[in-house]
Amino acid sequence: MEEFTNAKEFFEKHEIADFLTLDLKGKVESKSVKEYMKLNGLYFAFNTNPCKRGHTIKDRHSHCVVCDTASISFALRNSQYGFVYIAGSECGEIIKIGTSKFKSFREFSLNRTSYAGYNDWKVLYSFSCNEAVSVEKKKKKELSIYHSDLFEYKHDGKKHIASEVFKCSYDKAYSMVQEIILKHKLKTNLVNKFNDHTGIYNFRNLIRLNDSAK
Repeated sequence: MEEFTNAKEFFEKHEIADFLTLDLKGKVESKSVKEYMKLNGLYFAFNTNPCKRGHTIKDRHSHCVVCDTASISFALRNSQYGFVYIAGSECGEIIKIGTSKFKSFREFSLNRTSYAGYNDWKVLYSFSCNEAVSVEKKKKKELSIYHSDLFEYKHDGKKHIASEVFKCSYDKAYSMVQEIILKHKLKTNLVNKFNDHTGIYNFRNLIRLNDSAK
């Protein structure tokens, strides 16, 4: 049985942002409440009427997510909610911006697969967002002049070409992401930021030759 002291601790452990939750303050999950949650992009409620085991955290279909934590992923499967992250490889002098439903082990995964041929990846910045997929599309457009599709690497015996890799600085990628957040008034939460005091990831901004003449 999973142990936790309160809903906040549970949500943090399972990487669930505040803006996805609703405090029912002991009220029953009525049909109107469920409709309200759906209309407002709320996927989980806390302080609900207890389940048979006494838990008071449920999804908007009244399923206890403490009894069955696998239902958390199921509840979010069709949402645009996820984590946006910026990672850097010092050896490759490249930046990657990507998205994931959950950020746990993302850095480990990049290094385990030697993404783009490098295994020194570090996640420099990450945050949960209500429109992670949208951010990913917009950042590709904004950073397209720095995009590189020349990084081949092998994983599980197969050849891959790394996508979402940019020849630019961490500062450039970070500034662009912040502009997207402000411009589109996106909801963000669970922010983690690496302070690059020595400028290790302040790589050169290299514009692709076929874009420089445009």
